[in-house]
Amino acid sequence: MNARIGLLTALLGVQCLIIAAVLLMSGGNSGQARERLLDFDPATVDEIRITGGDDAVTVARGDAGWRLPDGLPADGTRVTEVLDLLDGIDAPFPVATSAGARSRFEVAEDDHQRRVVLSAAGETVVDLFLGTSPGYQQVHARRAGDDAIYAIGLSNYQVPASPDQWLDKTLLRARGDVVEVTRDGAWTLRRGDEGWLVD
Repeated sequence: MNARIGLLTALLGVQCLIIAAVLLMSGGNSGQARERLLDFDPATVDEIRITGGDDAVTVARGDAGWRLPDGLPADGTRVTEVLDLLDGIDAPFPVATSAGARSRFEVAEDDHQRRVVLSAAGETVVDLFLGTSPGYQQVHARRAGDDAIYAIGLSNYQVPASPDQWLDKTLLRARGDVVEVTRDGAWTLRRGDEGWLVD
């Protein structure tokens, strides 16, 4: 009986050592840098092109900052947010790699919900297809020229393809102290000593 208790105690000790070794190894790996899905430097990007459905937008950096094709200023904050979002995407394990899955997840060359192309000095540094959503704030993604399809922490609405979503809204901000607002042929609103009055 004593021999059996001694053997069981020894087996328990060996199991505890194995568990401790596994926990130490997994804890050591968690400190390593995770692999990124996209390899680019946001500071060097000078053009963003996004297409989706019937919409398409190009935002380019020039001497006067980020601009839309018609010359209007783009929202620099949105540009920075989008570049940081894309730069911070981790490369998870692929959910699919087959050619048929591209159409099913809508990340194919001819069937996608969004295509995001980042360029630096005239060269494409990112070419990414975004498709269906497998869950909350997730989207299927595939790099051009790669078979692997990932479920990444991003939503299609965060990379809009509509130009008006990129326009710098401060263009419409009033400068100075507003004392009068007029709608031609209809009314005039003036601020006086008694407050705002309609003419």
